[in-house]
Amino acid sequence: MRKLSDPKLYVGALLIIASITAGWWIVDQHSGGEEFYVVRENIAPGTKLTPAQLDTMKANPALSKHYMKAQKLTKDWYVRRQISKGELLPNEALTSTDVSETRPLVVKVAEALPTNVRVGDEIELWFITEEAENEPAQVTSAILTGTKAAEDAFGQEGPRLELRVPTNNVAALLQTLGKKGKLVAVAKHR
Repeated sequence: MRKLSDPKLYVGALLIIASITAGWWIVDQHSGGEEFYVVRENIAPGTKLTPAQLDTMKANPALSKHYMKAQKLTKDWYVRRQISKGELLPNEALTSTDVSETRPLVVKVAEALPTNVRVGDEIELWFITEEAENEPAQVTSAILTGTKAAEDAFGQEGPRLELRVPTNNVAALLQTLGKKGKLVAVAKHR
């Protein structure tokens, strides 16, 4: 039987062990990421968010554009749409307005919203009559939950906004939609 005394064998084995150790260390150092909230249980729309409903996990920092980083919940957050157990907490699914006091409504507006307005932002709805002597009047504020471009019966496209309108303002908004004039959405200051 031959002795295993070849120095190249030992050097090769040492290099393989060193490269595996270095690779493990590099991956371990860079896999940390940032802490994000993960939903612990299914959460229904209108629910006030509490720390008991959330866990944290580390993830890629680039996700902070769409998901809430783990931090102290400094204000009351309400859920606007169903969030499933195990899902990262999406920014667009949260609002600071209690949505249990609102109703969903889709309205056609005269002009598109500015590009910096996002789902979850609060907007104001103003009505402008066709009569020049009347001033524009604010109808209500609402939470933007979505946008669509839709064709009407005459093939004309117009922006349609999916909104959460305060319950006590729904009737006034519906009455306004029946009048001659145009409805304009205005972004509220952030």
